[in-house]
Amino acid sequence: MIIKHNYRNISRAAKQFMMGDKIMEQNFIVTLKTLYNLPNTYTSPIHKLYHFKRGIGEILDRHYALFSQNIHPLQLLIYEQSNKRVREANDPVFQQTLEGINNRIKELSNEKMKNMNIAEGESLTIENFEECFFKAMEEYRSRQPFKAKSVDSHGEVNDNLELRRPFN
Repeated sequence: MIIKHNYRNISRAAKQFMMGDKIMEQNFIVTLKTLYNLPNTYTSPIHKLYHFKRGIGEILDRHYALFSQNIHPLQLLIYEQSNKRVREANDPVFQQTLEGINNRIKELSNEKMKNMNIAEGESLTIENFEECFFKAMEEYRSRQPFKAKSVDSHGEVNDNLELRRPFN
């Protein structure tokens, strides 16, 4: 009962700061349901622990305190993603880029449809659409001047996992 009550409290506390943005609320609810279902995906029988439910309830009490103060890391992440979505929706350059990619996907799918017998009921499969999408995205990425290089001038992978200190 405590766990279900905390779900309701967390949901209400988070939604009060979302200013009625339905997409952000839906994103939050899906994420919250996923996190609540996470212990059910474990293969070890943690649900048989004696104080498991009480421990989960206490952890959720702490999460609720953070949500009610609008400082929970999950909340902040969802705000950041929502702000990015709104920025992209209002950015004309981004919209033109998406329009260009969509037009290229349509061109590629039309080329594929030329080889099909539409009169006999042939149509593009999901795999064909997927192939057109991947090819259009590959062309888009090849035109972009990405700053990160995965291979350095010596052919070594430059993954920056290890910071080396110069020994002076």
